[in-house]
Amino acid sequence: MAGGRTEIARVKGRGYSRSKEPEVRINQRIRAREVRLVDTDGGQLGVVTIKEALDLSEQRGVDLVEVAQNANPPVCRLMDYGKYKYELKKQAAAKKQKSQTVKEIKFRPNIGDHDLDVKIGRIREFLGEDNKTKIRIFFRGREIVHPELGRKLANRILERVADLGGVDIPPKMEGKNLIMVITPNKNTQEKVAQKKITQEKVAAKKNIQDKVVQEEVAQEKVVQEEVTQEEVVQEKVVQEEVTQEEVVQEEVAQEKNTQGGKENAEDENK
Repeated sequence: MAGGRTEIARVKGRGYSRSKEPEVRINQRIRAREVRLVDTDGGQLGVVTIKEALDLSEQRGVDLVEVAQNANPPVCRLMDYGKYKYELKKQAAAKKQKSQTVKEIKFRPNIGDHDLDVKIGRIREFLGEDNKTKIRIFFRGREIVHPELGRKLANRILERVADLGGVDIPPKMEGKNLIMVITPNKNTQEKVAQKKITQEKVAAKKNIQDKVVQEEVAQEKVVQEEVTQEEVVQEKVVQEEVTQEEVVQEEVAQEKNTQGGKENAEDENK
């Protein structure tokens, strides 16, 4: 920044220095006569002439940066361009950086074959999960006078995990320990990424299947409720029919009783 503005560096005898990054026009390099101006806080300042935009950037002590040159008119923003580029690089570096956990496994130089197989299996598991693995071979007592045994063991370990990882920190003595760090190789990292994608696809497919099952269960529940409701209605109709039939039977019985009473009275009169 010079006077609050970013200057364009020149290479003697070659004009402006070339960059591999797409050209971003700033300040006097902006060619448009009018621009749509955005303030430092993101507020819209409307369409102004390039002279008005440059004058305002001078007053604010910031740069005028063309952020959308294909728009009509081009969109420019008031900002500290140096700080903006730094933040972009920082974000790009953060995306590239992968968080790796360093696992540690301890060995004795005279470890048995079975224990060695088990621990190498764990190393392969760690590398397969894209984690660095720290190998610590610790010596006791007079074992320290034979460091070559530790180096021999370290080489055996490397040979058995060579398909998944390689040396990040070669074997070296630290006190009574021989330390070595193995890092996953590129193919392993790609396999881990592919495995993650596959797991995400499987999970998405499972979610869809679960949703379908839930919808089928819900539909079945609706059908059951409709059937139940229909059964209730039918039962109610049957009850009404039975009640009606009972009423008719009572009326018939009453009519018979009445008729029988009349006949008895006639017989008595005779």
